[in-house]
Amino acid sequence: MAKTDLLTRIRRAARSGRAALRRFAEPSAASAVRLCSDAELIGALRDDLPALAGVREAVRSGDAAHARDLLAAHFRERAAPRFFLDQAEVAPLAARLAAERPDRRAQAMRAAGDWQRYVYSDGDAARRAPDLPDWNRLPLGPGRDTVAQHKAHHLLAAVQLARARAYGAQAVPVLRQLVESWTRATDGVPGAAGYSSPLIAVHRSVALTWTLAFLAGAGDSDPALELGLFRILLADARFVHARLGTSAPNNHLLADGFLMFYLGILYPEFREAGQWRLDGEALFWRELRRQVFEDGTSFEHSVHYHELVCEMLTAIVLLAGRNGIALEPWVEARLEAMLRFQAALAGPEAKSFAIGDCVETHLFPLDEFDGVGAAAHREILRALFDGRVAESRANAPGRERAEWLLGGKLAGPGASGVDDAPIAFPDGGFAVLPDADLDGCLAFRTGPVPGRLSNPGHMHADLLSVYLRLRGHPIIVDAGTFTYRSARERWPEGEPAWRAHFLGAAAHNALYIEGRDPLDRGPGDFPSGGLKAAVEMRPLATGGGLSWAEATVESETPYGGHVRGVVHVRGHYWVAYDLLPAAAIAERAWLSLHFAPDATAGRHDARAILARAGDARLLVALSAAHGDLQLVEGSREPLAGWVSPRYGERSPAPVCRMQTTGGPMIAATLIKPAPTDAAVPTVEVTQTGAAVGIRIICGNRVDCLVLPRGAPTSLFDLDFAGTALWLRTEDGRPTELRAIALSRLESSVHGIVARGRRESRDVRLKFGADGGLERDGEIDVVLK
Repeated sequence: MAKTDLLTRIRRAARSGRAALRRFAEPSAASAVRLCSDAELIGALRDDLPALAGVREAVRSGDAAHARDLLAAHFRERAAPRFFLDQAEVAPLAARLAAERPDRRAQAMRAAGDWQRYVYSDGDAARRAPDLPDWNRLPLGPGRDTVAQHKAHHLLAAVQLARARAYGAQAVPVLRQLVESWTRATDGVPGAAGYSSPLIAVHRSVALTWTLAFLAGAGDSDPALELGLFRILLADARFVHARLGTSAPNNHLLADGFLMFYLGILYPEFREAGQWRLDGEALFWRELRRQVFEDGTSFEHSVHYHELVCEMLTAIVLLAGRNGIALEPWVEARLEAMLRFQAALAGPEAKSFAIGDCVETHLFPLDEFDGVGAAAHREILRALFDGRVAESRANAPGRERAEWLLGGKLAGPGASGVDDAPIAFPDGGFAVLPDADLDGCLAFRTGPVPGRLSNPGHMHADLLSVYLRLRGHPIIVDAGTFTYRSARERWPEGEPAWRAHFLGAAAHNALYIEGRDPLDRGPGDFPSGGLKAAVEMRPLATGGGLSWAEATVESETPYGGHVRGVVHVRGHYWVAYDLLPAAAIAERAWLSLHFAPDATAGRHDARAILARAGDARLLVALSAAHGDLQLVEGSREPLAGWVSPRYGERSPAPVCRMQTTGGPMIAATLIKPAPTDAAVPTVEVTQTGAAVGIRIICGNRVDCLVLPRGAPTSLFDLDFAGTALWLRTEDGRPTELRAIALSRLESSVHGIVARGRRESRDVRLKFGADGGLERDGEIDVVLK
């Protein structure tokens, strides 16, 4: 073994030993956590920093009040280390944001007003302490869930009040009382809810760093409040550091390392900061490599928790850049990939798909939006890596967050269409098929990939699911999360098993075989253990105005062998086909589509659904292979037709269930934007050998899709060799042809003989009524 490897192992063992000793010495999460006094806070500072000489001198002279004032002033006015933006930049940026979007200032004022009413009885007189909220007995969520309590202890309210102060609100008295009430309820209290999990301390500490930045930028001087916030920060840092390495080995463990790294960079004045940074940095890089794949996706298979990790890495990269900290090349490459994944899923309108568990809490609460704020990721991607990417909409959720993180330095307008292209994320199991012409985007969530590490706790049984956003409206959606609590004793008698339902296949847009879990996970709030299923995804094929993605479930469960493909005909529609496993025919089984709670859905005819959300209209037409078609909304028997738009909320919502029991082994579903009076096409699907053929017939217009799936084939009188073919005819005459990797096409009925040239075989042809031919792509064509 190399000497350096041996030394590395010795250091790791020593750090692990120190962490173990601290865990025995420090109080447990259920024990009392004591916040230090102001004198102890000063005592925790390094004594070798010239900038703190005045503080030390005031302490020696016995002037504790002056020492506190000097310390607060030091943190308020120091020039280094640098934060995301300088103190002098806060007020001008707030003024610009308010001028550009007056509603931002109004929203900040409303947030301050909400908290003022929360802390004050009538807006003038302060409530007495007994009337303040009992921080250790806040209301529980569904299934006696503590998530809502945890979110309150993140002290996001402090950031909202300080942000309102930056916008001009008189929020400091309310903020002071909020912090004092939390401190009284927490300091030295056994089992205080604010210290029931290190992740709570991570969120809270980040919130308090921004609270201090907003107060300093507004020019406020309140040493008692400021040092009160630092007392909490120091307690949080010590609490997390004492438990470093013991959290669940997912985003929790990564977040612990992040906080130590983050606070170690920002507060080198503390004696312990060097060790925080050393231990946190080592843990953070190790876990980031383990948890995040090279394509930017995450082993947790949850868009929300991916965002949390993305925010952590964004913060470290931005702070490193501001403070001259060198990072290895792979770090920025990983961040760029993560940002591109978030941007692809959400589009310029920043309306992401809530795939997997979601609790709508982000790390940087710097705007009004409590949830996945993908505009921040898009704008950071543009500012750091690719200014050509189209900018987010002016009112997109999370955009203000990017403004604060980047110090107002957003990229220029970008270029329309740069990121309006199909993209696959093969390590995480996603294909994203946007269409600017249709103002829509379909996401195909295939599933965990064979050979890739997966953590199942926050993953849903969403194998081969599809999701659709149209005209900015999420319309085909994930059913959501609702609760993290599954234990029956936590629920009133007669309540369904909500956690199992929202985790399970019945709540997703794919195949559901009654009583069968495609992942074959165990019970519990966060099912653990190895997955019994994986999904093999073909490489995304695209060209000539066509895109094609396909994936196969590999499992010993009844879902094994299920194949779903999605073809996107740009400017027209998406069509999904399913090659069903035997169990989907022999047992009670359905293919489902869940619509958003604000959507309406109704039968357009026996084999079609028309759904509406805002100004978006969607036609879903089904092949004859589908059996009984049901529209269900808010049903408990069967348990179906529910969507959780936010954690802790549950709303009736339409679900289209198409029974496969007893039917043929292949089915197809057309997904097409359409006006209210749209004609309903007939969808036909067939399989010849490995090849799949789909015909979509609407009056005198017929579209033929041919997917050879590995070998030349002949379908619909189209003798085709290539990857994918789409041909449209009207009154029997070809009008348009698109193909991916066309090698050969012959059709005696339509009089076409075509050969693709070796250098470019992705083609698009338009046939004129006068016999003319427009071509895009290198192809030799003979029309007989």
